[in-house]
Amino acid sequence: MEIVAAGGRLRREGIALAVASAAGAASAMGGHFDVDDAAVLAPERCQIELWTTGGESARAWHAGPACRLGAVELGLILDQVSTGERRDPVAGAQLKWVGAWLPRVEGVVVVAAARNTTRGESLVTAYVPVTWSVSAALQLHANLGVDRTGGSAHTRRLGAAGEWALDHRVTLLAERFRTFGVVATRLGLRVALGEQTSVDLSGARVSGSGNRVWGLGWNWEFGR
Repeated sequence: MEIVAAGGRLRREGIALAVASAAGAASAMGGHFDVDDAAVLAPERCQIELWTTGGESARAWHAGPACRLGAVELGLILDQVSTGERRDPVAGAQLKWVGAWLPRVEGVVVVAAARNTTRGESLVTAYVPVTWSVSAALQLHANLGVDRTGGSAHTRRLGAAGEWALDHRVTLLAERFRTFGVVATRLGLRVALGEQTSVDLSGARVSGSGNRVWGLGWNWEFGR
């Protein structure tokens, strides 16, 4: 969700992935993936996500602590985005509301806001993630929402993704999404290091340009 994409000052295909538009601390299928799931932390649980992504024109580092507080999951966005010699800090927060559910289908509402403290640019994002648990091993996700950067027009946020657990340790991840007008596809792998800790690896390709972006993340959930 990195807000340096505002205004088109940098190449959009580099920004949309290299800074991993991952809507903040409690985002996505976990870590730097863009498409969010409808899961929230259990009561009295917290998590920390650390990840980095890099491409041809930008690199980002993210720290995202989050905790369940009543009916919402509150997370912080603490990022740094590097483009050439420039480094921009980004700070913000995200709320994820527990939603109604049907058998095997869940949905939540997510609102996030962040600000590039160097450029003075802001981003507000609102979207709805829906998750269909096809089986114990397979989950499908869909996202629909909008991004608003400063005084610019709204852009649609769309995405579809899937998770396939090969066993209790290894999960395959795939997603296709549209963010800031850029369409991209990402494939990844999650490896559980224990019940509460996992590592993510991914590679993404931007449609139309062929640019590629790589990602590495670490996720840790704990009680409080």
